[in-house]
Amino acid sequence: MSKDTLESHKSFAAKHGLTSYLLADPDGIVLARLGVRNSITGMAARTTFVIDKSGIVRHVFENVSVRGHADVVLAAVASL
Repeated sequence: MSKDTLESHKSFAAKHGLTSYLLADPDGIVLARLGVRNSITGMAARTTFVIDKSGIVRHVFENVSVRGHADVVLAAVASL
């Protein structure tokens, strides 16, 4: 999820051949509720939430670095 618009997400997904959903929160309402909205820039801090089938947040990864992150998240999901 990011503050980018739906149109921006559609363009990005098409450009990169993505088949997963991208969530748009251009007003930053959800980002603020999740506590990941930077109060100065209004942009989202790179954060990953792993949510179980019951809707419970099981893992939160803050200040995410893209390199190697997918493996860490997949391991967290596998541990559920």
